[in-house]
Amino acid sequence: MKHRLFQFRYALYALFIGLLTINIYLVYRVKTVVNASDQTPKKPLFAAVAKPLKSFKELVLSSYTVKKPEIALTAWIPEWDYTNGTESFYAHARTFSQINPVWYLIDEDGQLESTKYAGETELHRIAQGQKVLFVPTIQEFDADYLHKILATKERTILHATEILTIIEKYNLDGIDLDYEMIYERDKENFYVLLRMLSDELHKKRKVLVIDVISKTSDDVSSYDSLVETRIVQDWTILAKYVDEIRIMAYDYANNTPGGSPINPYHWLEDVIEYAITKADPQKFILGTPLYSYTWNDEGLLGSHTYETIMESIKRRKAVPEFDIESKEWKVLLSEDKESTGTGTQIVWYQDMESFRHRLNLVKHYKLKGLALWRLGGEDTRIYGLLEDN
Repeated sequence: MKHRLFQFRYALYALFIGLLTINIYLVYRVKTVVNASDQTPKKPLFAAVAKPLKSFKELVLSSYTVKKPEIALTAWIPEWDYTNGTESFYAHARTFSQINPVWYLIDEDGQLESTKYAGETELHRIAQGQKVLFVPTIQEFDADYLHKILATKERTILHATEILTIIEKYNLDGIDLDYEMIYERDKENFYVLLRMLSDELHKKRKVLVIDVISKTSDDVSSYDSLVETRIVQDWTILAKYVDEIRIMAYDYANNTPGGSPINPYHWLEDVIEYAITKADPQKFILGTPLYSYTWNDEGLLGSHTYETIMESIKRRKAVPEFDIESKEWKVLLSEDKESTGTGTQIVWYQDMESFRHRLNLVKHYKLKGLALWRLGGEDTRIYGLLEDN
């Protein structure tokens, strides 16, 4: 009896499989006829699975688990060193929460001017694969250029619309406004611009970032440059519209004969302590330098990457000294055949040790994170510090 019952169950199972096979075949035939009549090419059955990675970088990066540090990290990639910047990002993408290639400038006619790499897709694709927000930067360094946009409300709205169109076109995660020179008379329309961008971007769950000039109090009369910009950039008002306020906390004294630190520790503390009285600490990203400045007795000679300075120190057999007060490195470089006519050079620079102190400030004051200016030629040991946090 049990044997017959087993045979019966087996027959039912075989019948079910047979009917299922026939059904699948009929569906396939119907789709074949429809596709043939439409002359619509069909995708391979396993197209999604068989699709290859588009680059070797993606293959390597995909082997890592995306686990972000607690401290948000972002960085700018300038057009003039895009290749080195992107290679640095590819090597350390796991540590980043956001990346900011400079895609646009504002030209003398008040129009957005594309940089060479605007619309470039590889960096965007790899950022997405590593769950890094892709938020390109618009840079502006001339208040006259920006005034042509902000002179009227109508032009301001057109500018906002153009930015929103770009974000939609390239499926960006947001936009970073690095508007470094603003006339006080343009303040009202500047906030019209921010309000419009904020409303539209937040509807789509995208981010609005703004980069601001550093200051330590509401009274900016003592500054010898960018006074109007500092007045317009009211950090309390900005916090109502933007997701991140990036404080460009560097270039403390960028033309001092004999040299000075790039962002001395005590000054950074003053900047941060002022910031957290204006808005929630989690609104603020501390901009920190990865570069060096070289001076002689007459003034500033130039800026170089960490890698370049290390090569100069090695070539000249110089001995760097860590300045306890500023928590930066300082080194004297004697004149050689590659620096003829400059005399003895004084270099202040940042490395892993100085970066550690900036990272600790961010943690102590509970800021959102750090923004690096800029990727390419930096001391790559800094990424180990971030992965440990």
